[in-house]
Amino acid sequence: PALGERFGVSATPVREAMQQLALEGAVRAVPNKGFRVNERGPRELAELAEVRALIEVPVMLRLARA
Repeated sequence: PALGERFGVSATPVREAMQQLALEGAVRAVPNKGFRVNERGPRELAELAEVRALIEVPVMLRLARA
């Protein structure tokens, strides 16, 4: 409910987003408690940072030119 209030949406889109994050492995569903963020190891964090840099840097350069 807090996320829904924070973003001005009902519980349904928040629940759907959390379920999608669970499918992607970012969070896990905890019965009768909600969702918990999965911890990432140093290697996985480094890989994520590398992918973000590969995507974000070219996009930001294009935006800066526009």
